[in-house]
Amino acid sequence: MQIYFACKFHFTQTGSTMKTLLFCSLMILSLMFFGCKPKHSPESKSEIGRQTHNKIGTLNNIDAVELSPVFPEGDVDAYIQQHIHYPSIARERKKEGRVIVQFVINRDGSICNVEVIRGGIPELNEEAIRVVKSMPKWKPAFLINTPVRCRYVLAITFKLPPTPVTFRCPAETK
Repeated sequence: MQIYFACKFHFTQTGSTMKTLLFCSLMILSLMFFGCKPKHSPESKSEIGRQTHNKIGTLNNIDAVELSPVFPEGDVDAYIQQHIHYPSIARERKKEGRVIVQFVINRDGSICNVEVIRGGIPELNEEAIRVVKSMPKWKPAFLINTPVRCRYVLAITFKLPPTPVTFRCPAETK
């Protein structure tokens, strides 16, 4: 955006010339500071969502939706608890933790681009990815009455059941 600004100087009075010069410089600075958008900012405040590039390279708007996706079987946490298998290596080593998985729900409800955002134990990460990939099709997100792709983030907690504690009484001596 180019800014054209014209100031009219009157050289008859010294005070008014300084005031006019000061006024014009303040106007130019305020237009430069408040009127111009930096190149890295979104196009406008009315832009819906943030546009991102997926791995294929096509431009998709998957961050803002009017109606969020819905898991078909009700509670997604209940589904995860029923279908998760604690990895035996992690169970033997008594490893616990939380894995945060991000995936994309397509227009048809299928799941793709499953990846671990945060996790520490590789076995738990693999199991979290397996469970998310095994989910049934979701009801997709909607934007302006049209199904759209939507990014979804899910936290899966792996916690071992408590081990039973047994108390032994010392043998009575007689």
